[in-house]
Amino acid sequence: MADKARLVNPAENEVITGFTLDVADQLLQCPVLEKRLAGLNDIKEVIFNTDRAIVSRPAGQQTGTGTTATAIAIQPRIGFCFSEPAKLAKWLANKKIVELLFGPSLHVEVARRSVEVLRFMSRHHALSHAHLSFMWEASVDKHETVTFSVYSLLTELARVLTAEDRAFVYERVQRIPLAAYTAQHLDFVTSFCKSDAIMTDPSTENDDPPDPMGTDIFWALLQDDSPAPADVARRAVQSAAEVLTSPHRAPSKPAQRVITKCFENVQRHTSVPQSLQLVQQLLDPGVTKDSDIVTVLSEHNPLPLVLDDLVHWRTVMFSWAQACPVEQLLDSVVPPTKYSYAEHIQSRLDFLLFLVITSKVLLTTENMDLLWKALLVDAPSLHERDLFFPWLNRFLLVTQDVRRDGITNNDDVVGHTFSRLLTQLDPSVMGPVAFGTFLRYFRHVNGVAAKWETTQVPSGLASNINPAVPTGTILDADLIGLGALRRIVLEVVDPKVGNTAVSFLVKLQKLLAPQLQQSYGAIRQAFVQRCMDTLEQSSSALAQQPPLAEAARDKELLRMQRSLALLKTFLEELETVTEQSRLRHGAVAGGTLLHVTVHAVMGSPLTSKIIDIADGETLLTLKKKILEAKLLPLAHEPRQLTVICGGKALQPDNATLAELHVTTSVHVIRKTGAPTGAPDDFNVQPSTILSQPCHFDTLFRLLSDVDDPTIGQLIWELLCMLPTNQRLSQELSDIATKAGDPQWDQLLDSRSLFKLLYSLEIVESFLAPSPDPTEETRRSTWRAYFLQHGGLRHVCAITKCTDFAGRARGAKRRACLASLLHVFACFALDKEGKFVLEEHGDEAEAQQLVDALVKAITDSALAPSTQSPATGKSEEGRVVLYAMALLVPAATQSSALADQFLSSDQFDSFFCQAALLTEDTEIRSAVCEGLTKLCSEWPEASASARFTILQKALALLPHVEASAFSTCRQFFDLLLELLEVQCTDQFDFGEVFATAMKMLLAHPICERFSSDSADCVAMGLLSILRILVSHFSELKMKAGDEVIEEVFTKCLFELPADPLVVAAMPPPKCKTAESRQKAFDLLSELCRGVGGKENASLVLRRLLAFPWGAHTVATSSGKQRALWNYSPEFSERAACGYSGLQNQGCTCYMNSLLQQLYMHEEFRARLVTTKLPEANVTSQDDSGTLCQLRRLFAYLQCGQARYADTLPLCRTLRQHGNSGAPLNVAVQMDADEFFAQLFDVLEGQLKRTDSKDLLNECFGGTVCKQIISKECEHVSEREEGFYTLSLDVLRKKSVLESLDAFVLGDQLTGDNKYFCEKCSKKVDAVKRDCLQHLPRTLVVHCKRFEFDLELMRRIKVDDRYEFPLRLNLEPYTKEGLAQREKKDGGSSYPTDGVDSPAPTPSLTPSPASSSMSPPPQGCCEYELSGVLVHMGTADYGHYYSYARDRRTGDWLCFNDTCVEKFDPAMVAEQCYGGVDPSATSTWVRPRTYSAYMLFYQQCEQKKQEGDSASSVVATSGMIPDDVASELRAENMRFLHEKHLFDNAFHTFANTMATLPAATPDDLLAAQCLKFGTLYLFDTLAHSKDRPNMKELSDLLCQSYAKNVEACRWLLDCLLMSGATRVRHLLLQCPVDDVRRVASEIVASAVSVLAEHDNALGFCFGEEGDVVPPTQSDAFRFLDALLSMLYEVHPYWRTFSPYFELFQKFACSGPLGLKYVLSRGVIWRFVDLFLGPDSPLVQTHTDVKRAEMGDKFALPEMEHVAALCDAVRKRQKAEPTAFVSRFREDDAVMRSLPFLARLLRGTHADSGAVVYLIVDVCAGDEQLTRSVLAEIYSGIKTLDWAVTRPHFAVLSALLRTPSLPTLLSDISENLLKFVLGSVILRGQFICEQKRNTTILKALQAVCRSSEQHRSCGLHGKVPSPGIHRIA
Repeated sequence: MADKARLVNPAENEVITGFTLDVADQLLQCPVLEKRLAGLNDIKEVIFNTDRAIVSRPAGQQTGTGTTATAIAIQPRIGFCFSEPAKLAKWLANKKIVELLFGPSLHVEVARRSVEVLRFMSRHHALSHAHLSFMWEASVDKHETVTFSVYSLLTELARVLTAEDRAFVYERVQRIPLAAYTAQHLDFVTSFCKSDAIMTDPSTENDDPPDPMGTDIFWALLQDDSPAPADVARRAVQSAAEVLTSPHRAPSKPAQRVITKCFENVQRHTSVPQSLQLVQQLLDPGVTKDSDIVTVLSEHNPLPLVLDDLVHWRTVMFSWAQACPVEQLLDSVVPPTKYSYAEHIQSRLDFLLFLVITSKVLLTTENMDLLWKALLVDAPSLHERDLFFPWLNRFLLVTQDVRRDGITNNDDVVGHTFSRLLTQLDPSVMGPVAFGTFLRYFRHVNGVAAKWETTQVPSGLASNINPAVPTGTILDADLIGLGALRRIVLEVVDPKVGNTAVSFLVKLQKLLAPQLQQSYGAIRQAFVQRCMDTLEQSSSALAQQPPLAEAARDKELLRMQRSLALLKTFLEELETVTEQSRLRHGAVAGGTLLHVTVHAVMGSPLTSKIIDIADGETLLTLKKKILEAKLLPLAHEPRQLTVICGGKALQPDNATLAELHVTTSVHVIRKTGAPTGAPDDFNVQPSTILSQPCHFDTLFRLLSDVDDPTIGQLIWELLCMLPTNQRLSQELSDIATKAGDPQWDQLLDSRSLFKLLYSLEIVESFLAPSPDPTEETRRSTWRAYFLQHGGLRHVCAITKCTDFAGRARGAKRRACLASLLHVFACFALDKEGKFVLEEHGDEAEAQQLVDALVKAITDSALAPSTQSPATGKSEEGRVVLYAMALLVPAATQSSALADQFLSSDQFDSFFCQAALLTEDTEIRSAVCEGLTKLCSEWPEASASARFTILQKALALLPHVEASAFSTCRQFFDLLLELLEVQCTDQFDFGEVFATAMKMLLAHPICERFSSDSADCVAMGLLSILRILVSHFSELKMKAGDEVIEEVFTKCLFELPADPLVVAAMPPPKCKTAESRQKAFDLLSELCRGVGGKENASLVLRRLLAFPWGAHTVATSSGKQRALWNYSPEFSERAACGYSGLQNQGCTCYMNSLLQQLYMHEEFRARLVTTKLPEANVTSQDDSGTLCQLRRLFAYLQCGQARYADTLPLCRTLRQHGNSGAPLNVAVQMDADEFFAQLFDVLEGQLKRTDSKDLLNECFGGTVCKQIISKECEHVSEREEGFYTLSLDVLRKKSVLESLDAFVLGDQLTGDNKYFCEKCSKKVDAVKRDCLQHLPRTLVVHCKRFEFDLELMRRIKVDDRYEFPLRLNLEPYTKEGLAQREKKDGGSSYPTDGVDSPAPTPSLTPSPASSSMSPPPQGCCEYELSGVLVHMGTADYGHYYSYARDRRTGDWLCFNDTCVEKFDPAMVAEQCYGGVDPSATSTWVRPRTYSAYMLFYQQCEQKKQEGDSASSVVATSGMIPDDVASELRAENMRFLHEKHLFDNAFHTFANTMATLPAATPDDLLAAQCLKFGTLYLFDTLAHSKDRPNMKELSDLLCQSYAKNVEACRWLLDCLLMSGATRVRHLLLQCPVDDVRRVASEIVASAVSVLAEHDNALGFCFGEEGDVVPPTQSDAFRFLDALLSMLYEVHPYWRTFSPYFELFQKFACSGPLGLKYVLSRGVIWRFVDLFLGPDSPLVQTHTDVKRAEMGDKFALPEMEHVAALCDAVRKRQKAEPTAFVSRFREDDAVMRSLPFLARLLRGTHADSGAVVYLIVDVCAGDEQLTRSVLAEIYSGIKTLDWAVTRPHFAVLSALLRTPSLPTLLSDISENLLKFVLGSVILRGQFICEQKRNTTILKALQAVCRSSEQHRSCGLHGKVPSPGIHRIA
């Protein structure tokens, strides 16, 4: 409007402005929102221009009443306005703009935008009290959006209103009932009152000012007896503080009066939490001066008041707290207050701390004792105690802060709290919070006592310090409270606290000051001794008689565990590796040599170096080598280096590289600063102290005395962390140098297996080879002495005499036995594993050894497996490994010993348990490998051993099925290896074969489709049968039909009897790739060699009986499944057991909704079983949608495919409101709208079935629309049905908040009053909605799409919107609302006054209320069962669903074809929407995926008798017959395809197709040929993987060349079913290799059959027909192909093999030529390719021609050109009788459109095309000219890159002999243009050196130099240039 203003004088301007305002006034009165907004905008623009005009006037003219024309005229851009604002204000008042805005036609959007108008009126005194009253009344008893919009306007107006106006508004505010207050009400009152406080002039206040606005309201709201909700009462405290502390009011008399009232509440013990909180906020140090705070508080002496109130509250609430459940106590609201139990305590503690901080109130020790007793001693639960400890922490921080200022008044209280209270706490019940408080006070008290010098931390960061990490320096080792800390370590039950306390106590020693260095040793000795004393004391207590009670025993065991943890942590934290440090026990020096590449990081020019080191060396040694290599020049000590491997820093330094898993590469960095840590004195190292003999003896004694596996394991781990015991190691090492025989009973003491194991590990370290020659020599001497002086004999005696099976011998008994066997094996076996000990050569001695080893293995197999923490392998497996290494050579020292071993009673148990039954895979592997070695590596014993073991293995075979199903893999491996070697006549292998076959027949199905776990039993039996038939041809011949039937059908290809039944173990037996390969191997073996011919015939007969081609024919539903690149593994039903739905384009909204409906079991079952009327089953109009939905659900229920097709259902649906147009699957649709449309259709179609109430009973509910009179007792009600409950999302936080708004209602007052018919008058009333009848399944529509009136477009609300997993609808029902009103004291309407008119028709589906009754009590509980999610914006997006399986409770994600499991814990993250938390603070990124529809299932209730509707579940037997039959066929087809497209079947099929090469039998060869052909055409060609396809096709071609009848069968087979296979293979197939292979095979068969028929003597008639007595099958096949010629145009990209077939046949001989001429093949082909441009259009009018190709490519004509060329050549050489027909073809070939089309082809430069064009041009001058003109046109108009064919033909034409006479008549423009193009594009030609065609053409042009000169180009284009380019 301003742009159109052309002001001349004020009078004209005001006239136009008045006219504009009058128009705006009319627009405001219009009912259309857009027009009202336009009118309001015009008024606001006039106001804006008027204000600008006042501001822009000269200073002298801004006051006064007159305005000159000049003043206005000089501001032409201001626009239409009034010269004086008063005029505009008067106009606004006279036109009653306020009444228009806030009258009966009030609209929220208009009201929100009117604030500028109201401000202008207020500034110019045109906004009267009447206006304000009118505005206020517009907000009374209205919907919340209207009410709060008015409140927002009043808040914005407050600063421009006068004090009188604000008082007028506040008077109305005071009328709001307290019970009606919400958070929004409170925000309005707070903002309004704060504005009043700001606008009040402080100079007008007297000495006793009145309370500011809002004080009385806020005070009333925060009281305990306030009727306001709890959240409002809490927020009222903050509101009161904001108003009372507004500018100019802090501190103030009103605030002090409120503070007095607060302390009066405390004194009366009422409303205490909120009163204390309000005092704190009113005396906020940020607003109030410290002196003022002290002054105010000193008047009330609050400390005694609060403490007295705390004691009183504890006394009063004690009994209530005792009765309350412990886990709910802190969160329970204390009656009659509005605060929880925890908030009552916290508020009092916070105020006490506030007093200490602000008013410097000093707590006394008596005060602290009182708090301790009230909040800890008398606390009813441990949870309550954790509220007091954080307060103690904050009190301590306050004390530390004031200490920095030199104030130490609270030190005595802190010291008293620690020494008298905290140290006396019972450690057994101490939690993390209490322990953290203890540590803080522990540190502070010792710091005050100058025993611990801590680092000063700024007060603001002190609370962030972790108390569990000690820092600073300890000046005195005798710390205050150290004994209490030790007691906590030993006795605290909480494991987290215990671990923290252990770490803290140990780390204290790292903080010892340097001046205490002389005491390091004594301190550490005392620490270790104290731990040892505790261990011994607890051990003695546990050993006393009578035994301790269970609680006392657990306490002593806990003390031992913590003591051992202290010692272990002591070692880990304080140990420093020095030059004198020794290897840890168990680490062997030396070992494998490593070549470690060390990469230096930081500060070195040398980045890496290879260091050679043994893996038995320590990390310290590696560091020393790194220092020697000078990789880091600034590093001088090993402690300065950090070695990193695998992303982790390696430690400790005394660990070996093998233990640290160092292999090839490490990184090293230098630590900054000086080396720190414990001193390097070897004598004070933890390992040195713990290695003292007394401590070692104590630990070993404890291992024997304490019968607890946990303690034993901890002690053993501690021993392994220490260096090997020097005394024991030295004693064992010195046996070779000391005189006399060693005391083996002491050195290897078997009384304690722990100590024995320890000693044996020392011996094992001596037995390990060393890379150091000197050390290896020493060790060799020691080994020889050990063997000579009875060491090995003692080891054998221990092994034989000790019972290692008894649990009483300790947890390490198996490890001990393994070490014994290892030591023995080192001496007993040579490097080749043979027995070399002479002393055990005695047979009796060897027999004892064998028996002991067998017993050890058997016992280990029977024992439960024990994993070693160090290696991750079982200790039992290690025993068996060494035992088998000894057993095999020991048992094979002689044949008699081996026979005795194998025939003993022990062997049977040993073999059965260790090789078959044990669950330990390591044991089974070791035993079976050992027995295999026994049978193969000792010739003198192997024959009898193999025989015996095989015999016993076969004897165990029948027992495998029942007892060793999951543990038999190694057993079968052994058995199969023995069978391969031992298949001789010594056994009755016929009986073995029969047994294995019998077991296979009886073997159940054990494999699952979705599992990779193979059936070991079935695989073993199949392998046994394969080996037997491969060695015995008589068994192969005997196998016969029974074996083949079992393997072929039962194991491989059996299909379920009813494919609709989803069985747990469906057939076949073999489903995994491994087991199917075994079955195919057996079948292949049965068909090979001698005796295999009959079996092969049986197998091939079954293979040929398959429904070949079933996947390429149309299904019963009309869908054709010509699958290419097919792989069933990607088409199976998802692993979770559900199928998806195919997206037809943009139908994700349909898929996500249908999956939700499908997951509703009752709805699914009843819908599927619904019987349709007979006449309407196939009617698309009557029941099409219902029929297709029923069919779709049946497919989802029982289908085997990965997804179901929704296209048939889409075809039955119609677009809403589009005159019944079909549903457009390419257009996105709103899911809620589709839900309503679908249910509308289903409701109409179900009315004619027996399930007419299905939708109502499953989803239907009713809403009661009530109008409740406020002036009488009458209520009007009307019910409306619903299937979905639409809830607002905008400005709502959750579903519960939306439901509250749903039932809130609107106030009908003023002009909008309700007319009560019974009272015959208008009355004030409430109009609201509530739930009447609850549906079984509640569908909630979250209205996330809104129309933005400012942007004038649809938007999506991405705000966070929460919904509960369980929902109670009772508060939102008619009965629930009545009860709530009655409880709140409101008037509940009487039931006898209800006026319920009949329900009016609704546009939405309305469930019949007569079929439902109100829900019984308890049926209001709902559980979330599905979420439909929308991802995207309002313009585009994607839908998917999360749904819960009602039976299992699992959640699933349905995303079109993809179905997978979903974690319900992710619902909030994936469905609530809101802001992405990963986004940065500067860039807010909303989550565009959020819930759009929610599905709640009514919680299960007790079933009444006869009510079973909700328990119906659809089964296969309930699916209607018409759907079931189709689904069965579909499932059968899919399962059959799954078997045929298996990789193992490809290998097997190739084997069967190549059998004739080894078995030259005519019948069998024919079977193999037929099978190979069907397999190639119907399976291999369609498969994704096509192994050996070329080889197979070559073999088939060779076979067909020898078998005429097979060729005849092939052609008949291809013509079956309307030549479907021909169309698929030659026309439709997208794979070039497949089409080429098919064409070669068919062409070969046609040629062979045609030659054979020709030999029978048939001949052609004059017209080309075959003359009797015979008819050629080859010609009949070709005729059939030719008949479909005009059907091939849709496949122009892939139909080349079709024409290649005719070309090959024509080139095969005279017979082919005759056929081509007799059938007119050439002119037919040319006619097809030219389409509408064909020269035969006029003569052959009965043919339907179609254009082929597109703007990028044309159909390939190479084979047609080759066919034409071949016919012309042969016709010239040997003219046939069909001269007239050849002339016909020749005329077509000479047609210019055909030749031009050849030139534009992709392969137009091929020899056939060039020769054909040259041939037809020969002697035809006119045709040659036309061709040259076409070439000229092509070169001129086409892209240079595609003109190669033109140059190829041009080159050939220039080389023809007839060219010289013809060139004289050719237009010189041709050569000018060609040569000019060459010169211009010569660069292109030179770059494209591969383009030899163009170069040859240029050479031909250059040869015509005479013609070149005649063109007049001699001077323009040098001839050498042409030749150079060419």
